[in-house]
Amino acid sequence: NGQIHENLAAIFEKKGDVERSKAEYEQIVQLAPPDSPVAKTAELKLALINGAQFLSKGQLADAQREYEKVLATDPHNSIARFNLATVYRGLGDMSRAQEMLRSLIDDNPDDLEARSRLGAL
Repeated sequence: NGQIHENLAAIFEKKGDVERSKAEYEQIVQLAPPDSPVAKTAELKLALINGAQFLSKGQLADAQREYEKVLATDPHNSIARFNLATVYRGLGDMSRAQEMLRSLIDDNPDDLEARSRLGAL
């Protein structure tokens, strides 16, 4: 049951057990029909988790790939856009980093962290 795995993944994620959460999302991807909403949500969550793990290890190209997967499905995902701005900055692509931060600010003018990062760039 994909919903059970999704609930377990959310519980593990809230407890800070990213690896167990990731394992539950992977189970969903394997068991649920590929076009089902639960499978699509699991793929999105996996890409966010993988992106964060790659980013923390300094594997910027891999992080970029994962966050771009998220944005292909959910173009307004603020976590992916914020982290992708960080990736672009790390890769030396300041114009794309600025563009990403501006898009965040356009959607949420009160986002002080995005404003601060944009100012720093």
